[in-house]
Amino acid sequence: MTAVPGIDAGARSARVRRGLLVVARALTVATAVVAGYFVLPLDSPLVVRTGLQLLAGLAVLVVLLGWQVRAILRSSVPSLQALASILVTVPCFVVLFSISYYLLGSDDPGRFSEPLSRLDALYFTLTTFATVGFGDIVARAPEARAVVAAQMALGLLLAGVVIRVIVGVAGVARRRNARGATAGSSAAEGRGPIDLVLLELPPGRSSDAAARAIADLVERGTIRVHDLVLLAKDDDGTPEVLDATASASAARRFAQLPTTRPGALDDDVVAEAAAALRPGTIGALIRYENSWAAPFLTAVRACGGELVTSTRLPAADGVEDAGPTA
Repeated sequence: MTAVPGIDAGARSARVRRGLLVVARALTVATAVVAGYFVLPLDSPLVVRTGLQLLAGLAVLVVLLGWQVRAILRSSVPSLQALASILVTVPCFVVLFSISYYLLGSDDPGRFSEPLSRLDALYFTLTTFATVGFGDIVARAPEARAVVAAQMALGLLLAGVVIRVIVGVAGVARRRNARGATAGSSAAEGRGPIDLVLLELPPGRSSDAAARAIADLVERGTIRVHDLVLLAKDDDGTPEVLDATASASAARRFAQLPTTRPGALDDDVVAEAAAALRPGTIGALIRYENSWAAPFLTAVRACGGELVTSTRLPAADGVEDAGPTA
């Protein structure tokens, strides 16, 4: 955490830290998968269940890809999130088939041209995946060749379609995140009113539902988040700025919201918001544009009109003032 006077630098570097953390997590997962392949016990005999386990592993991989696509669309650093997806998916694919070859060779060494160690199985999987096929290890038994054929077909699908989809989704997310900065021919044309809200959250409870509600508004084009800063106030009343990627933060899900103008919140605004928090709470300071109103304001300007003033009433006031319309 950093103190409030240093907020501007911290806010401007939040996206960089977030992207580096995403890639670091992916590399950690990939390393753990490969290390687990070498250290976890793989001594069970080859039976029909082994083939079912291979199919189950492929199904899990498909689910993982779906989750990764969703994460890319929701990320404020979609390119790095896409890179992280590839860094996780490819090692999982390779290790899955390496396990299959190792079990095949352990059950009957004659299924391949030579007995396979775990390293040999990984080497054979990589050469098959890279389509180089040096020929020093060859599948001889029909069941071994069937698995090799499946790997080659799925490998082509992974390299030719899945990775292209991941990159394409990242492009869609980048364009969506930048839409607010490029829409309209001037700073005012085609834009909606901008609101600034401070949400105060208890540190011991999850705020995922609130973050998902805002993400839903963004996805539907109702609002566009310009910038977001996570704040905290210690029990002694000292305000601080939370790292957007802090896993201990109850507001960490808010950090995943895509922002179109990171750094738009200046020091004074953030300091004032931090001072408004009660001790022992966490805050999410959000600057967002009401995109839903942009077409209406554009139509008003096209008629020669202009928005003179806009006042937002608290929800409670609106309920109290509401009455019969007849």
